[in-house]
Amino acid sequence: MTSKYRQTILPTLPILLAGLVAIPAHAEVTISKKSTKNMNCSAGVCRPTAKNAVLNVDELANMLTASDVKVIADKKAQDIDVVSPLTWVTTTRLTLDAFRSVAIDGARATHQVAAHRREV
Repeated sequence: MTSKYRQTILPTLPILLAGLVAIPAHAEVTISKKSTKNMNCSAGVCRPTAKNAVLNVDELANMLTASDVKVIADKKAQDIDVVSPLTWVTTTRLTLDAFRSVAIDGARATHQVAAHRREV
């Protein structure tokens, strides 16, 4: 009786345990051409309201025409990932403040002070 029990239960044990292992969720603020989602922007500060947040790159560029902007990734969305080119022509500043990391994927990271033009 004991050996039959082992043959039935033990082969399925790894499958049962796999369901108990927590796989960390990827949580980030993405700056892209997609529609803004799960972000709250007020008084020049943009914060995520959920684990996966999107800030539209055109909306961010519009905010930068008026004032400095700080994009924050906190414990909810820990990383900032810039996946679309961002350009603005004023002297305002963009601050990317991440809990864990900042990545600039599909864009050039340049700063041209003489022309007062910034590209990220």
